[in-house]
Amino acid sequence: MRNQTAPDTWDIREVEKAGKGLTMQAVTLSHRYISNGGLKMQFVRDVDRFEQCLVNDFKNGKKNKETVFKELRKERQNLMDQGAIITQKGIGVISGVMQVAAGAGICYYSAAYLCSIGASLMAHG
Repeated sequence: MRNQTAPDTWDIREVEKAGKGLTMQAVTLSHRYISNGGLKMQFVRDVDRFEQCLVNDFKNGKKNKETVFKELRKERQNLMDQGAIITQKGIGVISGVMQVAAGAGICYYSAAYLCSIGASLMAHG
């Protein structure tokens, strides 16, 4: 029930290599953002299963090479976007904490003379 002829060995290796690139991206992101060891393994395993399903679909002739590459690129971009969002949120939290600390410092070290400025910094942070 194939809709295409069986792919040659070179094409299979190209698709497998691209799939392993996606898995390596997942490994990198898991080490960077997930501290729980079990969750890291589950995340990488899920991405690897997705990659293996695409490779198997290609080997069985259910999907062509371009479709598999497109889906792998889409998933890789999705993973990178999620990593960027996590980074942005982390930077936002750090800058907010720094603003609160700066506002408190202004209030404390100015002996309450500049508390209006310090309070607005703390409220914004």
